[in-house]
Amino acid sequence: MELSQNSSGDMGHGPGFFAKRYWKRQKPKKKEKSELPLSFLGLLMPFRFLKKKRKRLLKKVEKMTISVDTGFILALRKRHSLTLEVWKKVLDKKDELVVSVLVLSELYRLYLKAGKPQEGREVVESLKRTASIKGVDEELSLSAASLSHREGIPLVDSLILCTAKKEKAKRFYSSDRSHFEPISSHLRKQIKIIFV
Repeated sequence: MELSQNSSGDMGHGPGFFAKRYWKRQKPKKKEKSELPLSFLGLLMPFRFLKKKRKRLLKKVEKMTISVDTGFILALRKRHSLTLEVWKKVLDKKDELVVSVLVLSELYRLYLKAGKPQEGREVVESLKRTASIKGVDEELSLSAASLSHREGIPLVDSLILCTAKKEKAKRFYSSDRSHFEPISSHLRKQIKIIFV
């Protein structure tokens, strides 16, 4: 028996015959799993390699230790934008605040001068609840005295700055440009001084 070829060249079958038969025999492809966004990785950490990766990521997000002077607290009371941003990080426990005990005494003295001792006590108590208050010891007082003598800044300011350096604060926020701006470039490797 001889098969005749028609003009389309499909050996007697209608156009598209072989294409239809081919598609009928094909198994449907499995649907590929959609990739999850990275935000879901924190929830899906059962695999060992993902646990290690998560630990590495968590180590990178450590709290930064910061310190402030009296001027920062006064600017915060006036709702200065940078101070509010820094304070929010402290309240959210993203940054750890270290404050010299001398900042408390300067603050309270300013409120006493203004005739508002009760408000001064409230500000001091609020700061004590939020920050880690550090005292002055012999080593700190000697290093502050040499900084004050060398750079010509007031002793109280040098004590506050040396407290921040001793506690390994990465940033020191101040409103006192006249005292700290000349020495900020010298201390850049130890602590970054940011003016509000």
